[in-house]
Amino acid sequence: MKRTVEDFMKLPYTVEIVPDEESYLAKVKELDGCLTVGDSPAEALEMLEDAKLEWFAAVIADDFDIPLPETMREFKQSGKFALRMPKSLHQKLAEEADIEGVSLNQYLVTLLAERNTLASLKRVFLQGVPNVEKALKRAGKSARELARRTHTPCYVVKDGKIVNVAEQQTDYRPEKKNTGGDGS
Repeated sequence: MKRTVEDFMKLPYTVEIVPDEESYLAKVKELDGCLTVGDSPAEALEMLEDAKLEWFAAVIADDFDIPLPETMREFKQSGKFALRMPKSLHQKLAEEADIEGVSLNQYLVTLLAERNTLASLKRVFLQGVPNVEKALKRAGKSARELARRTHTPCYVVKDGKIVNVAEQQTDYRPEKKNTGGDGS
């Protein structure tokens, strides 16, 4: 059975709202190209509902696959893996994490994410500019991550309300340092 526009409109897609100079960009994270601009976060969100309707209708009419919301996807990776490194590198990384005031794990995740983004951008610019949006998506550079790293306001829809991700301390606070003797 094929899904309809109404079926897709009911799914919990991730909506991001980012302030610009005099407007607000609203987009659906999982739907490449589904975005709009409004004079306020509320207006941008309202306009995004229309943009989603049109986006779903066009994609269904062209018989393309529509990605599911992130919350409905199954991931093959567990988020954990063992990593061997020289003791000297482990020590340097632990010192840098301490300077940043985060756990070694959080520091390494940040370094890996940043390096992955640079590698994706490098591939894009070697292939040509039209693929920039896809590479940024693959690299995980969502507005939420950018807001967290740069302390720039970014608005998302959470539980039906527009919230600034910087104010969501429980979701974005760095992990506390491990004071145990396991070296992390």
